[in-house]
Amino acid sequence: MFLQNMHFVKHAFSCDEDTELAEEPDQRRLCAPALLIRHEKNRVLVLLVSLLVLLCGFLCVLLIHTVVPLFAAIILVFLVYRSFDMFLRILEHTPPA
Repeated sequence: MFLQNMHFVKHAFSCDEDTELAEEPDQRRLCAPALLIRHEKNRVLVLLVSLLVLLCGFLCVLLIHTVVPLFAAIILVFLVYRSFDMFLRILEHTPPA
């Protein structure tokens, strides 16, 4: 059922220079995912580091018996990730030099 439209999907989302989509500048930006892949790798790396910080905050709760380090870790992780994500979004929307 889904394989009948495979030719249409392959043609509609191809990045060949011969297609009509490759001639439009907006579509060419969509066909070059290398920048986005690099940014997604950076986002995943920041999320993994954030998870480690949250785990350290949770260990502090277990060892010190106070929730202040965990709350501080939650706020710190949220603010750092949001600012990093905003920075990457700005980089994604600026044209390459």
